[in-house]
Amino acid sequence: MGWVGGSCAQPTVVKEAQGAIADGEPRLVVITPNPAEQAREGAVLYHMSCYSGGTLEIHIEPYLPEPQLVVCGASPAAQALVKIGKAVGFQVVLIEPSVPEEKFAGADLVLARVEKEKLPPCRERYAVVATMGNWDEQAVMELLTLSPDYIGVIASKKRFRQMMQSVHPDGISQEKLDSIRCPAGLDIPVRTLQEIALSIIAEIVSIRRRRAPQAEPVAAIGSPVACG
Repeated sequence: MGWVGGSCAQPTVVKEAQGAIADGEPRLVVITPNPAEQAREGAVLYHMSCYSGGTLEIHIEPYLPEPQLVVCGASPAAQALVKIGKAVGFQVVLIEPSVPEEKFAGADLVLARVEKEKLPPCRERYAVVATMGNWDEQAVMELLTLSPDYIGVIASKKRFRQMMQSVHPDGISQEKLDSIRCPAGLDIPVRTLQEIALSIIAEIVSIRRRRAPQAEPVAAIGSPVACG
């Protein structure tokens, strides 16, 4: 929205704004007749070729939807996942058919089952099965239909193998099935279900941050900005 500097600067700002939306990173864009004199760490420099001259500095910061955490189950681990997920900035959706909504007051949304049309739109979706033996297979099959960026299951390896023998969702590739993480969470010493939940959130955050493009550490010079 808005207008910046006409044909000399507007296309550049639009281009960099689209880049910020794509990678989620803010940036400082400097459009100037002498880019070498304006070089600084983290700035993206463009040569200003308009006859009017002058220098523009535009700070672009994307405002993006929160990453979504879908938690299936009503176990103590599920309760901990809801609390920790909210604390680190996730939009939390709790899926559980037999628990009243007030028990999970910390969740942004509570549903009885996975219904894609009822889930808020998001750029990133992470899911954890914390059903602890109650409706494990159904939870996995329903979550796979969402194609989330991550699916973790709280279960023993033996129990997980049993689950996978009965999970055959239509249209889901073996590659997606193989991507399910069990046991979910970072490989750190844990004992309680709450500590397991902490390790899972830490694993999800680690995956998110490794995947996100990093901001340019030094100044970069873009193409000259020409008048229309």
